[in-house]
Amino acid sequence: MSNSRIPTVSVIIPTFNRSQTIGRAIQSVLAQTFQDFEIIIVDDASTDGTKTIVEGLCGPLVRYLRHERNQGAAAARNTGISAAHGIYLAFLDSDDEWLPEKLSIQVTLLDDQSAGLDLSCSSFILVTNESEREYIQTARPDWFKRLLWTCDLGPGSTLVVRRECADRVGFLDEKLSRLEDWDWLLRLSKKHTIAVVEKPLSRIHRGPLPCADVIEASMARFLENHDEDFGLFGWHYRRRVIAKHWAELSYQFFREKRLLRGGHYLLKAFSVNPLQNPVLLMWLCSAFVDALLGTSISLWALERKHAAGEALRKLRK
Repeated sequence: MSNSRIPTVSVIIPTFNRSQTIGRAIQSVLAQTFQDFEIIIVDDASTDGTKTIVEGLCGPLVRYLRHERNQGAAAARNTGISAAHGIYLAFLDSDDEWLPEKLSIQVTLLDDQSAGLDLSCSSFILVTNESEREYIQTARPDWFKRLLWTCDLGPGSTLVVRRECADRVGFLDEKLSRLEDWDWLLRLSKKHTIAVVEKPLSRIHRGPLPCADVIEASMARFLENHDEDFGLFGWHYRRRVIAKHWAELSYQFFREKRLLRGGHYLLKAFSVNPLQNPVLLMWLCSAFVDALLGTSISLWALERKHAAGEALRKLRK
């Protein structure tokens, strides 16, 4: 693509050792009904043949950039942002895929000058080994507050943001090995309104979780980054949201049958906020039993948790 021509969208796909899925991701972009884009693949020093797959798909719309050493997903996204020419930035994880109308719908939404919108996420289909589940998001005035609590917008593969807004908030935090897209979306949403498309526009494939130690380090950094933000909604909200994050970290250690470390974070959660959500508490207790007895009760509890959330969403509508 000639640098003299400015595409509407720069699609940034970070990848590391995803030779089995990167082709699917790229093809889902090439199949978009909206075609005014460039694709920037940032290979974070893959060793599995990812480069060969990408080069086989390279054409006038695709640029391939490679890190000589592995630097992490945040650094790969930052490299893509630096190389992008587009008015909008769109992100796609290399194991996910877009539905054909994705860019058309979100770009049209952001192009509406009367709405004054700067970033958009969409609903999505979560794909696991066992099932597919639609995560339908609806408009709400308090997305920043919601994102302090949890991130259910899949920004790694659903986010489209105006380039000038990304420039204002700066790059992703490269000290985060996890949660980097959530952290960045929080910084964006603090200054800009998120427009959410209720229609699922991405298929997000859930892979294996990293080890709890990796999540632990990123969670500590994430909480440090946003400590002042938690307090914007009062001391009680701050205690609730921090306790929730510690409680969820305890689950990650229980999942690995590391009872002492999991218990440490569960006690830490209760010390911050003794009045835990009953559904969350049920889930954590079932995870503890699983770790102790080798059962899988927590998976059942997680299904009930999702079902309760879906029922609540329908009631609100």
